[in-house]
Amino acid sequence: MIKFRKSIGFELSRYILLTMILFLAAILIFSIKYISNFYIRLAEEQSMTVLHETDYKIKSFFRDIENLSESLVNYSAVYEVRTDEMRELFIANVLARKKYLRAIYLGTKTGKMHEWGSGEGFVDYTPTFPEGYNPVVRPWYQTAIELKAHAITSPYVYASIDKTGITSVNPVYNRSTGEFIGVLGIDIMLETMSDFLKEINMTESGKSVLLSDNGYIIASQFNSGGYALSSPVHDLLLKNLDRMISENTGKFLTRYNDEDYFIVFSRNSMTGWILAIGYPYSAITAVLNKTLIIISVVYLFLTVVLTASLAGISRIIVVKPLENLFSVMKMIESGNQQARADISSDNEFAILGAQFNRLFELVQEYSQCLERKVDERTREVINLQHENTRLRIIEEKERIFSELHDSIGAKLTNISICNNVAMSIAGSINPELTRMLKTTDDNCINAIHELRDIVNGVSRQTAAESFMIFIDEEIPERLKLKNISASIKWKIRKKIFISKIPEELAGELVKIMDELVSNILKHSMADSVRIVIDHVRKEFEILIRDNGKGFIPLSAGNEDGYGLKNIRQRMEKAGGSLGMESRKGMGTAITLRFPSAGRNDGAA
Repeated sequence: MIKFRKSIGFELSRYILLTMILFLAAILIFSIKYISNFYIRLAEEQSMTVLHETDYKIKSFFRDIENLSESLVNYSAVYEVRTDEMRELFIANVLARKKYLRAIYLGTKTGKMHEWGSGEGFVDYTPTFPEGYNPVVRPWYQTAIELKAHAITSPYVYASIDKTGITSVNPVYNRSTGEFIGVLGIDIMLETMSDFLKEINMTESGKSVLLSDNGYIIASQFNSGGYALSSPVHDLLLKNLDRMISENTGKFLTRYNDEDYFIVFSRNSMTGWILAIGYPYSAITAVLNKTLIIISVVYLFLTVVLTASLAGISRIIVVKPLENLFSVMKMIESGNQQARADISSDNEFAILGAQFNRLFELVQEYSQCLERKVDERTREVINLQHENTRLRIIEEKERIFSELHDSIGAKLTNISICNNVAMSIAGSINPELTRMLKTTDDNCINAIHELRDIVNGVSRQTAAESFMIFIDEEIPERLKLKNISASIKWKIRKKIFISKIPEELAGELVKIMDELVSNILKHSMADSVRIVIDHVRKEFEILIRDNGKGFIPLSAGNEDGYGLKNIRQRMEKAGGSLGMESRKGMGTAITLRFPSAGRNDGAA
C-alpha cells in the first residue's frame, strides 16, 4: 500500500493548495499595487486641480495689479508729476483695494518720493521715511530700471516699517517727450498671500507652501509662527528648488516630523513663485490599509474553501480512476495476462485505459518481433564485416599500385629521357639505331600511359583530381630529371576547377599535357617552365611557357615534327582550342582553352 503522504491524492491536494495560495497572493499583490497607485494618482490629481485653481487666482490677482499699474503710468498727472492730483488718485485706488494694497507711490529719477497709502506706518495717508531716504537705490526701483517693464519684485523689507512685502513696479515715461520720469510702485503685504493658502480647499490633511524663486518662504501652512525657514519640509523644498524651477510642475516624496509627505508643486509663470502642496502619506493610505485587510481576509477564506472543494473533486475525478488503473497493473504483474483496464466511461481516463490495454498488447507483439530483429541485425553485422574486408583489400590494392606508379613509373620516365639523349647522339649517323631507339621511346611512353590508366582505374580519385596531381606533382618531377625548374600557378580555386571540368576532358588533358612535357624534354633545351591555370570568360585556360630555343611554327614540318597537329586535333575534338607563340631563341608558349561546365565563380 502507498502511504497517504506519497499518494497522488495528497500530492494533488498539496499542489492545488500551493497553486491557490500563489494565485491569490499574486492577485493580492496586484490589488495592493493597483489600489496604492490609484490612491496616489487620486491624491496627485486632486492636488494638481487645487494647484491649477490657486495658480489661476494668483495670476488673476497679479494681472489686476499689472492692469492698475499700466493705467496709472498713463495718467498725465503721474508722468507730469502733478502732486495734488496724484495724491487723490493714489489714495482712492489704495482705499478701494485696501484688503491687499498698502501704498502706491512714484519715485523720480531726481530722488524724490511721492507716496500715499493706508494702514500701519501712515499718518494722514502719508508715510514717514528714515533720514536720507533715496528711492533710486531701493530694490524695487532698481528692478524696474533693470527690466525696463512691469515686474514683481522679490520679497524685501519696507523702508517705512519693519515688515516684508513685494512691490509691483513699472517705469514711467512722459508720453509727450518720451523722457524717463521715474518708477511707479504698488506695495503688497505678504499677509495677502496667506489668504490664498487659506482659500485652498485641502483634503486628506494636506498643507501648502508658497515660496519665491530665490527660496524665500512667502506663506506656509507647515508652521504657525510666521514665515520661519526652520521647518524640515521647508529645508527639503529649498534643496529641491532648482528642480522645481526647471520642471515647473512635478511631484516627489519627503518627510516631515517623522512622517512621509507626498509633495506636488507648480510654478507660477507671472511671478516665478512655486506653490507646493504636501499630503501625509499615512492619510492617503489609511483607507487603503482597511480595504487591503478586508481583501486579505476574503482571499484567505476563498483559498480554504476552494482548496477543500478542489481536493474532493480531484479525488473523485482523478485519484480513483488512477487507483483502478494501478490495480490492473498489479494484476498483470502477478501473472494475470487477461487483466484489462475499465474503459466503460467516455472521459480521458477511459482513453488512457484503452491506450494502456493497447500498449500491453503491443508489448507482447514487440517481444515476438524483437527476436526477428536480433537475427536480422546479426546478419547485417556479418555483411558489414564482409564489406569491411573488401574495402581493406581495395585499400591494399591502391597502396600496391601507388608504389608501382612511384617506382616503375619513375624508372620508365628515366628510361625515356635517357633514350632521348641516345637518340640525339645517334642522330643521322646510324638511322637503324635511331629507329630502334624511337621504338623503345614509344614503348616507354605507352607503358607510362598504361601504368597511369591502371593506377587511376583502381583509385577512387576522379579524373579531374588525377589531372591536378599530374600538374602539381608529376610534371615537376619529370622536368626535374633534366634539371628544368617548374613553376605552377593556379589562378582559380582548385575545388571550382574539379567541379567544372568534365571527366572525359580531364582524362584527355592528362595525355595532352604529357605529350607537351615530352616535347619540352626532347626539343626545347629549356631550363625553366611556367604553367598557369586560369578561368577567363567562362573558359579554362592553361598556359605552358618555356625559355628554350623556340622554333618557327609556320615553317614546313615543324608542327608535325613536334606532334602539335595531333594535339590540336585532340583539343578540337574535346571542344577546345590550341594557341601557340614561338620565336627562335625566345622560347615557346602554348595555350590550351576549353569550356567550363557552369558560370564563372572567380579566381583564387
